[in-house]
Amino acid sequence: MTSVLNVDEIAAKDGTSPVALTKQSAAKLFALYDMRGTTLGADTAGQTFNASSFTDNGSASLSTSLTSSMSDAEFPAITTAHFDGTGDIYSRFAGSGNHTSSSFETNSQYANGSTDATGNFYHLAIFGDLA
Repeated sequence: MTSVLNVDEIAAKDGTSPVALTKQSAAKLFALYDMRGTTLGADTAGQTFNASSFTDNGSASLSTSLTSSMSDAEFPAITTAHFDGTGDIYSRFAGSGNHTSSSFETNSQYANGSTDATGNFYHLAIFGDLA
């Protein structure tokens, strides 16, 4: 016999905290950035999760602050960028000196080495344990 569980909300034992994900590898942050305009905050598009703010550092560098911090500054990240018709774009997670458990930096550039790849969409996901 099959069972069906229909619920509107699932909470931790205390009744208010979110349920912890255990033995799973769900993304702890994901975001889609639209950097085509002159003001990043107005141009941020798409769905985001656990991102509290974005800062355009110039020269295709973007800082992201997390709503809920990670357990430490060493967490895995995946970042990609859309092709905008002018060249292949590479997006990367900046080195450990550029991030903490509550913020991090990503950079992007065209395949030809130009770092002014700001007129594009960028995608990011991070994994690991929340604090």
